[in-house]
Amino acid sequence: MGVDQFVIPARRPSNPPLNTRWREYPDKPASPQAIGRIVEEVAIRAGIAAHVYPHLLRHAYGDHVAKYAGLRAAQALLGHASVDTTASTYVDKPGLDELAVSVQGFRYRPIEGYPPPNPPQSRIRDSFLFPSRAKIGAPNESFVHAPGA
Repeated sequence: MGVDQFVIPARRPSNPPLNTRWREYPDKPASPQAIGRIVEEVAIRAGIAAHVYPHLLRHAYGDHVAKYAGLRAAQALLGHASVDTTASTYVDKPGLDELAVSVQGFRYRPIEGYPPPNPPQSRIRDSFLFPSRAKIGAPNESFVHAPGA
């Protein structure tokens, strides 16, 4: 493979409109749609249920390089003009592994007496929001009539 050849070459039908024979053009790049189809097919064959697309692979690659080879290496390999672009995308965001380690050993243990079995209800709030819950004949405390008002 020469320097001027693509890893995934363009393919065009050699017998249109039947499109049963294909010819590769190693000096031309594959179309974005063709790359997308290849990525989807590989994800399906790998058993990945999530939607995988080429730009997601770029981010996964950039994240891996930034984490293990350093920010400057990621900047150069991704073609970012500024290291700030690389840093804002791939640094200071914990990965799932880091998050899992940070909560390892946490467990839910109920505190004695909390929550209370029957928390007190505000009659004012409940009768205002839910008039049907107000006791019949009981004054509606949410609307207080002040004499002379």
